[in-house]
Amino acid sequence: MKNLADEPGASYAHCPRPASMPVAFSITGRTLRIDRVGQIIDMPLGKVEEVRLMFQPRSFAQSQMRTRIKFSEGPSVTFSSVSYRSMVFADRQDAAYGAFVRQLLKAVAKASPNARFVAGRPLFFWYAMVASAAALFAAIMLFTLYAWREGESEAALFGVIVALIGIWQMEPLIRLNRPMTFSPDDPPKTLAPDLPTPK
Repeated sequence: MKNLADEPGASYAHCPRPASMPVAFSITGRTLRIDRVGQIIDMPLGKVEEVRLMFQPRSFAQSQMRTRIKFSEGPSVTFSSVSYRSMVFADRQDAAYGAFVRQLLKAVAKASPNARFVAGRPLFFWYAMVASAAALFAAIMLFTLYAWREGESEAALFGVIVALIGIWQMEPLIRLNRPMTFSPDDPPKTLAPDLPTPK
């Protein structure tokens, strides 16, 4: 039988924050090994209660995917698709991240059959985010309409620009974080990218 640890995507490393040290993850059988610059922590995959995939951009990393693993005992474990090089530079690692997430989901499903696999934000949080975005957009549109009727074309144009920026920022947050469950064999490609097809 092929060892999961030998398969592509069974390890992953990134710098989770600006000016932080790299953190490496590897799947060894029924264990998730976390290596923080020589400090090794083994987390039993049989204790996983939930794996959540999210879209959660931060600062300069506008396309950051994030995975959170909740254990029945001990702290949650989180990692993302972005590795920071400095306060202003970050590298996207979508392919490596997606490969590792897919292998991790398989390992969790095998070790913890009752684990939950969910994507997006919790339902209440997602509805609150949608309502906030709708209220903000409505306020901007009312301001733009009022400015246009008053002949303040520059103010109206400013309102349109702000609305477009808001849509650009909020649309992926809402669309990609829609609450859903998924099979560990078929996670959403928008949150766990496929490995590139070999040529």
